[in-house]
Amino acid sequence: KDGAAVRAQELLDQMDSKGLVDTIAFNATISAWAKSKKPDKAEKAHSLLQKMADLHNTGDSNVTVDIVSYNTVLNACAFTRGGAEDKKKALLIAEDTFRRIQESKDLAPQELTYATMMKAYTNLAGNREDKIDMI
Repeated sequence: KDGAAVRAQELLDQMDSKGLVDTIAFNATISAWAKSKKPDKAEKAHSLLQKMADLHNTGDSNVTVDIVSYNTVLNACAFTRGGAEDKKKALLIAEDTFRRIQESKDLAPQELTYATMMKAYTNLAGNREDKIDMI
């Protein structure tokens, strides 16, 4: 699966160099990273989300950050493996991503959004006291 994420990223980069990227291509690549076992997958997914937002904000009508984009980044975060530092970064990314959804005038959290965010807290927070402090 890790190889698939790298290959998807390479393909997206090639498409981007030719001006052929769109929301579907970005979401597919974010999904590939989310399914990866790499400990930095949340960072990779979040970076793509930010690139999508940047392209959209500079007038690229083919790229829109939608709820699928956000939910898939949350999924990448929620299932991050690795050490405590990797999980801490993933949780911070999840919280930032969730905040962006809440602040968006065009999007609203879905049941899946809440469930995935809860899964992120469950999987990424340390002990019980850490989890209580986060809520």
